[in-house]
Amino acid sequence: MREQAEASAGRLREEARRWTEQAEETWERAKQGDSEATSTLAKAAAVAGGVVTAGIVLSRLVRR
Repeated sequence: MREQAEASAGRLREEARRWTEQAEETWERAKQGDSEATSTLAKAAAVAGGVVTAGIVLSRLVRR
């Protein structure tokens, strides 16, 4: 069980690293005026905001 957890954690770290690299590249493109990159960042921000909001709502529901 521990080995599976470690393997899963490794995969998650690798995926997070790839997402970070992609986000940095998109950010650089947006700073240079790439409208597609700017749109992508705006969508990502909206999704992140939705995730945070959902987390807050769920945590409040759990407390009840």
